[in-house]
Amino acid sequence: TSLPPPPHTRSRYWLYLVKELGAVLDNLPLDYQEHIIWAVSVRAKEQDTVLARLALFLDPRFRQAASSSNISSSSMRDFITRLSEYAASQGWDQGRISGVLGQLSQYGLGQPPFDLPYASGTTSSGFSARMWWQTLRTDAAAADLAELALVLLEVVPHAATPERVFSTMGWYESGKAARLSVGTNAQKTAIKMHYDSYKPQAPSR
Repeated sequence: TSLPPPPHTRSRYWLYLVKELGAVLDNLPLDYQEHIIWAVSVRAKEQDTVLARLALFLDPRFRQAASSSNISSSSMRDFITRLSEYAASQGWDQGRISGVLGQLSQYGLGQPPFDLPYASGTTSSGFSARMWWQTLRTDAAAADLAELALVLLEVVPHAATPERVFSTMGWYESGKAARLSVGTNAQKTAIKMHYDSYKPQAPSR
């Protein structure tokens, strides 16, 4: 069974994946169902980072979840810390950082100008969080947070796996194994990635 193309923002990727897999799971063999549940759980834990949760929070459709009891106040402190670190890494001065943190608080509460209706981010293919933030970018009271939100929402949700593959291939192509052919390197990498993602348990006696 093939799945439709995934969304291109990290904030929606796992919600999409769980929904689509849930729709086809009952039609799959039991052992494959168990493997999918295990694999999704492992990957979901890998993605449960402050940066990933902040990206989810910055999608206006899901910000209420981030301000509810489902996400603790410590997560909001993590958001503030992470956003401050990133802004500082971009050379922002303390005054500008303080300003964007104030915007983050206003956004979380849905206060103006962050009470913009979802229709402002609607495109021919549906709602776009990026389009919503692009609209706010022209408002001086929201411009700094909009700039950071657009950077986070551009993160490709499935980039980690290809990077892991290239890292593995680079490890094999070390000084001691520089004579490996491209085909051999690819085969060794494929085997390693398979066993990294699926470690079957030894059969019980």
